[in-house]
Amino acid sequence: MVYIPLIYFVLYLLLAQQPVKKRIAHIGMFAVVFMLMITPWIVRNYVRYGYAGFCGIQDINLYYFRATGVAAQLEKKPFLDVQMEFYNAVPKGLSTGKEFSFYRDRAMGIILAHPLTYLDVALRGAFNLLFAPERYGVYMLTGHLTDYKLSGLLWDRFSIKSIVKKFASSPPLILSLLIYQVLFTLGAIVFAIDGIIVSLRKGRYAGLMIILSILCYFIIVSSGPEADARMRIPLLPYGLVLSALAINNLYQKIHLKKNVPRNERGKSA
Repeated sequence: MVYIPLIYFVLYLLLAQQPVKKRIAHIGMFAVVFMLMITPWIVRNYVRYGYAGFCGIQDINLYYFRATGVAAQLEKKPFLDVQMEFYNAVPKGLSTGKEFSFYRDRAMGIILAHPLTYLDVALRGAFNLLFAPERYGVYMLTGHLTDYKLSGLLWDRFSIKSIVKKFASSPPLILSLLIYQVLFTLGAIVFAIDGIIVSLRKGRYAGLMIILSILCYFIIVSSGPEADARMRIPLLPYGLVLSALAINNLYQKIHLKKNVPRNERGKSA
């Protein structure tokens, strides 16, 4: 979340209806305020832990999920087995700052050495993020923990039959909940895409670029081997805004059609 203001910097510079000098001045002031807010925490992290960053969670995720996913893909091993190997490979006795530096350096080395494999892992994660059914909600309702990450089924086999077989083997209540989730997700995505089209037709470029930029940011930072339905939550408000535009546009078309006399519908069309 701390990096989202960088998106606003670029969009404001490109889209604001103000002179360029004024836009640059505003961005400069915003950048100064932003840095004043986060610098004390960065200094505290460096003084106390030897870590020159705002938060180390990105280094942990990079090492234990993204780089581990790449290694698991290359070695054709189960992800959890490779994750344990990575855990055991961390040198003992490192300070917090050096430990996070180890995570970052080793992870980036693996990712940069195998960019296409990383892209494959990221695309699988993005697919799970957007389409996989939510497992823990089903568990809370039924007491059964499902494990439906769909990217492997679709990516490796391209077989609809394998997906149907996996779903059909579920108990009826779980199956009905999963079908509802899939249909709801697909419907929301269809309406969101229609909302994008409506925004483009009506020339609402500024708002659309802001929403799409934030959506892309969350998809990029969340698309890894760990991605599942719960990570869709930050995307939902923005998707619902786009869906609302589509639904409102559909309602206006239906309302307008109802209010046009039959003998004039051909003329208005």
